[in-house]
Amino acid sequence: MESAFSKREIYPSPNQSFSFYLETIESVKNDALIILDANVLLLPFTTDVKNVEAIKCVYQRLVKSDQIFLPAQSVREYLDNRAKKLTDINEALQKKSNQCFNFVGGHPLLEGLEQYQSVIELETELKESIKAYQNKIRATLSAVQAWGGWNDPVSKMYHEVLSERVLCDKDLDMDEISKDLKRRNLLKIPPGYKDQSKDQNQAGDLLIWNEILRLALKKQQHVIFVSVDEKVDWWHQSGKKPLYPRFELVDEFREKTSGKSFH
Repeated sequence: MESAFSKREIYPSPNQSFSFYLETIESVKNDALIILDANVLLLPFTTDVKNVEAIKCVYQRLVKSDQIFLPAQSVREYLDNRAKKLTDINEALQKKSNQCFNFVGGHPLLEGLEQYQSVIELETELKESIKAYQNKIRATLSAVQAWGGWNDPVSKMYHEVLSERVLCDKDLDMDEISKDLKRRNLLKIPPGYKDQSKDQNQAGDLLIWNEILRLALKKQQHVIFVSVDEKVDWWHQSGKKPLYPRFELVDEFREKTSGKSFH
């Protein structure tokens, strides 16, 4: 398809687009399929245990209602980046455990001053507190390292709650997707054309999109795709902030799922 005719490729049935009514998130949220992106799966690594438990409760409810699903490609990207999240935690603790503190130190000329003696006494107490503090950090480091990269609270929660919610994409036609990726890059059709400069995983977003379309068609349900990706090949932006999902995505979803809504 030549770029001169790109709009015919992007919007193949404008008459149906004009008569289509996009259901609101509020109206579909109780029945829609909730599909998680890799970046959402990584978010709990930046929060506390209390929030991880709250997230777990939400996911358990969505599992019970058969609403939540994880694209295989999202899980691959999560697995690829999880180690970095754990490494960041470990490195932050390492820096704190090796942190240097500056003290007044010895000044013989000041030893006769009562005020100076008070400073030295406080420094002694402070050094003991810092030593205990650093020992606790090192103990925390040992506990983090004992997770082994698989037994951290987030991974354990996913294993317990979401292990059966990962989609299988083994029968996706990689040749067809590869051709489609080239077409989308040429015509700047979302999703994924913004990733064409990457050294690896240029088709990541398109693989996820194919999994979303296939699941929605099979289930005949609306979809809410949960992501913190703000790239312009997913969002229309206002002031560099996401405003609406790309209309091309909404229309393609409608086209391929017989009128369902995508958010």
